[in-house]
Amino acid sequence: AGKYIRWNMHYQTNGRPMTDRTELGVWFNSKEVTHEILNRSSARMETYIVEGKEIPPELKDGKWRRGRIPNIPPYVKSWKIVQVQPIPEAITLYGMSPHMHLRGKDMKYVVTYPDGRDEMILNVPAYSFEWQLYYELTEPLHIPTGSKLTATAHYDNSLYNPYNPGPHLPVYWAEQSWDEMFSPQIRITIDSQDLTNTDTDSEQ
Repeated sequence: AGKYIRWNMHYQTNGRPMTDRTELGVWFNSKEVTHEILNRSSARMETYIVEGKEIPPELKDGKWRRGRIPNIPPYVKSWKIVQVQPIPEAITLYGMSPHMHLRGKDMKYVVTYPDGRDEMILNVPAYSFEWQLYYELTEPLHIPTGSKLTATAHYDNSLYNPYNPGPHLPVYWAEQSWDEMFSPQIRITIDSQDLTNTDTDSEQ
């Protein structure tokens, strides 16, 4: 009760009438729900570093918004973007879905704990737009308050990329496949909202 489903679909036109065969399956839980899994690709306070230049969040109309990321220049073979997301309260991570488009080259996720220790939790060295996968952890990962999650990706807008529709053009950030996206999605729960967890900041 009181919940809703938001379903976001991307379609690519080809000049001919087509039939959509997409289906949605819903499984209802037979047991009491103890936590809600959230799908996040960004937070309000994340910082982006593009080719070594920091792009902090901006306060607009009383709300924090992502700073404007510059377009990918023509003929660039390995254009780098980094997202640094602070973890203001303890979470549990279940899986990741790196999402880019035709220039996407690679993406990796690293957790930095409060003691300064780094842990790589996912590395996709050869990203493929045709095989966009959800990577589920074997065991959920507890990430304590004060940590940060860093996602790093590279894009190939050069002649060496066989999927590149226009290496001579700058690449804009939008939803069409010939544009680009940087969406390091994560599936998490917030520990303080988990009814089975009474010690949200303990190391597990």
